Amino acid sequence: MNNTTPIIDIIELKLVINEAINSYLLKLESTLLQPHELFLNNFLELFKLNTTELFSAKKTISIREHRQVLQYILMTNFHLQYSKVGEITNRDRATILHSCTTVKNLLDISDGNISRIYNKALSLI
Repeated sequence: MNNTTPIIDIIELKLVINEAINSYLLKLESTLLQPHELFLNNFLELFKLNTTELFSAKKTISIREHRQVLQYILMTNFHLQYSKVGEITNRDRATILHSCTTVKNLLDISDGNISRIYNKALSLI
């Protein structure tokens, strides 16, 4: 009977340790940035923008172009859904669709400013 007690204790100890490790990993995972979140932070830093101005209702050409390129990259390179991109950028699904279509069309005709923003942003990926 004494021979089995240490084995049971070791098994119980392993279970407790595994539970503690799994709990720690779940907490750690929740604090790590997702790839699209890291890209967003780098995008803001690269273009010297902040979330308040980029995601506001401002329609100045510069802000709008950066916001549209960001939305396009989140859709095409990170494969996020319209609803997720809308949640991130404070826009509705129709606006995201319009932005992505606009950027794609402007890239197809090699629009200078959109292409510059897009290519610079792609260097972050």
